[in-house]
Order: sequence, then structure tokens, then C-alpha cells
Amino acid sequence: MSEILRLNDVSREYVRGGVPFLAVNHVNLTLESGDFVNIIGRSGSGKSTLINIAAGMLTPTSGRVELFGEDLSGKDDAYLSRLRNDRIGFIPQGMSLLPNLTVLENVVLQFFAGLGSAFSIAVAAYECTIGNMESANLVYALFLIGACFAPMASLINAWHFGYRGVVASYSIIELLDEPIKMSLSPKAHDAEVRTIEPKFSGDIFFNDVSFSYEPEEGSVLDHVSFRIPFQTTTALVGVSGSGKSTIAHLLAGFYPVNKGTITVGGKALTEETVFSIQDNIAAVWQDCRLFYGTVEENILIGKPTASHEEVEQAAKDASIHDFIVSLPDGYRTLIGERGMRFSGGERQRIALARAFLRNSPIVILDEATSSLDRHNEIEIQHSLHKLSSGKTCLVIAHRLATIQAADQIIIMNKGKILEKGTHDQLLRSSENYRTLMGSQITGGTAYEA
Repeated sequence: MSEILRLNDVSREYVRGGVPFLAVNHVNLTLESGDFVNIIGRSGSGKSTLINIAAGMLTPTSGRVELFGEDLSGKDDAYLSRLRNDRIGFIPQGMSLLPNLTVLENVVLQFFAGLGSAFSIAVAAYECTIGNMESANLVYALFLIGACFAPMASLINAWHFGYRGVVASYSIIELLDEPIKMSLSPKAHDAEVRTIEPKFSGDIFFNDVSFSYEPEEGSVLDHVSFRIPFQTTTALVGVSGSGKSTIAHLLAGFYPVNKGTITVGGKALTEETVFSIQDNIAAVWQDCRLFYGTVEENILIGKPTASHEEVEQAAKDASIHDFIVSLPDGYRTLIGERGMRFSGGERQRIALARAFLRNSPIVILDEATSSLDRHNEIEIQHSLHKLSSGKTCLVIAHRLATIQAADQIIIMNKGKILEKGTHDQLLRSSENYRTLMGSQITGGTAYEA
């Protein structure tokens, strides 16, 4: 068999937080005609980088790539683009595989369906011409031919759906074969492992924390350090993409930090402690998730053992009780998949009710009022004030009314902390803060929270 691709001692280096690292480290690979290679690995293991190098999308830092016996070193982008279009069936991540994989089958099926229909019509016309069929019956024959071949179109669509399932099954099988290890999940789920601390106390510290979702994409947080004092509110402000939500996700234990430490009440956030720390956190995310079931079942996610009276009180605190009781089945109303029967504001208030019901000592609010109109936001602000009273809160918001009462405001930009202070302090001394708040400051005073 002829050689198609050869990678000779290929490496690819990136720089993250000013520190170089190898995404692909001295890889040697040879593919011949007819070979099938499936590259698997964890996120950030270099799979995409290796595939992009093989397809000529990336240039290796060192080593050599040979395609069809030709060294790709020094080739310009225009040449590599023509090569991919002419000789490589390259499908970038995120593009649909189905149209590329089934276009030939689609053409073949449509061709034979059309050919069969045309041949049948020709035979019917011939039989009518030679007298074996009455001319009046020709019309019936044409209808029968259409009725017989019309399902072929449905078969073509069914083929597409079936092939989509086959393609998806490969990813599902690969996912099921991955070792079961969450980024920060505990090593065991026994009740003995969970050390719940209902009387949690202590500050939250981010100590020189750096983080990136993918090594190739660079740092999302770069040496971030700050303190959230016990039973105070800290607000994060900044432009979109500055790392605010990432800080909230790290505090919630969704990802491990790449560098530095996060301590909560004197405990470092690690694989062993994340379960007990998460038990002390209630969060309302910008993209709140509701599940198929009743309204009460969705609120009970905050505290599965709560009574109906507790659920009602949480809904009242979130200013959603009156709306729920106006529904045909009240708290037993089915909300549909992902809460599709409710508006964005109603979904967010149900998520707020979960947080009230959970009543945890640490509260994370990621744009908790972003889907509310002005009238509802004023009501929710009072509820949020009640929710955060006596608790340690991390708030992410763009609206002045949400953040001006915070004990500490941190301005983020490109994964770094620019300034810290209270609303009054930053208003006097920070041009960045005045720019971020913009018309909310110059256009008038914000309504009280």
C-alpha cells in the first residue's frame, strides 16, 4: 500500500501565561492507503492540534509533515488550502459530518428512485401503445407508480436520520469508554465521605489562580488573587469575556485550577473536599437549567427533602408564588423540556427559588436578574438582599442597582484584576469603573436595591 501521511518527530509549542508548553510532543505517525486511525484522549491532550497539523492547518514548531510524499515545510497558506480541498477530506470541529458523509448515498438513492419511476412510466406507456392496456387505465397506472415510488423520498430521509444516529454513536461509545473521573468530583460517593458543615464560617481566598479551558486557547484567568470576607458580598464587573463567570465556576468546583489555590473556610478546594464545599453553596446561573417535571419538583432540586410549605415560602421569597398558583395545576404544573413553557424571567425566578430553599451559607449569583424587566428586577432586588443577608456572596452583574451595595467590587479585564474597592471609592477614583457603568451613572441614580 502507498504511504499517505508521515509525521516525523512533530512537536507543537504554545505559550500559556508567559510559560511555554508542548501541546504535541515528538509524535511519529505513518498512515498508508486504507488505514483507519481514531485519535482519542482527554480534553487538552493535543488531539485537535495533532489533527490540524496533519491537515496542514497548523505548522509544527519542530519536525516534518509529509503528505503523499511531499514535504509541507515552507508551503504557503494558499497552496495548503488547495491541497485540503483537492486531496484531503478534512472536517473541522463543530461542522456537521452528515452532509459530507452521505452526499453520495443521497445522489444514488435519488437517481434510482427517479430511474425506477421513469422506467415504470415507460413500460406503462408501451403496454398501452401495443394494446395490452386500455388508454383509460394509463391514468390509474401513473397514480399507482407515484404511490409506489413516493415512499422512496421518505426512505431517503430515514437514511439520513439513521446515518446521523450511526455517526453520533461513535462519539457516545467514545464517551462511555472514557474513565469515570470528574475534574474535581470526590473519589467516592458514600455518605461517610461527605462532611457537611452547616455552620460554615471563614473567608474565601483566591491565591494566584490561573486557568484555561483549553491550553491552545491561552489563559482565561491570569494570576488572580483576592479575598471574600465571611458574610460579605463581593461583586465582579467587567466586559464580556473578562473571566467573571470562570471565577464563579471555579469556586463552585466545576473545574480544577491550573495554578494557584482556592480556599473556602480554611479548606483548599480539591478533589477530596469539593463535595463538602459544594454542599455549602447555592448558585443561580445566567443560563439557568430547568428540567422536565413539575414546578415543585424543579424547586425541590435545591433541597430534595423540603416540605411543600418550604417550597411555597421559597417561591414567595423569589416573587414567583403568585404566578405559580395562577397556573391550571399550580405547583404540579408540568413546565416542559428545559422549561420551554415559561419565559426567561419566570425560569430565572424558579432558579432563585431553589437558592432560597437551599439556604446555603455561600451564594453565587451570575447575572441572576439578567432576564427580568425593570419592575420584576426591583422586586427581585429585595429578595436578593434577603437571600444574601448574613451570607458570603459572589455576585456577577452589569447593572448598577445589583452591585452598588456590595462590600467589595472587583473590576476584571482579560483575566486580570484591574482595581478593587467599594462603589463610592471606585466612583471617585476609577475611570475603568465609571466607563463600565456608563449611562447608569451619568443618566441618573439607580433605583434602590
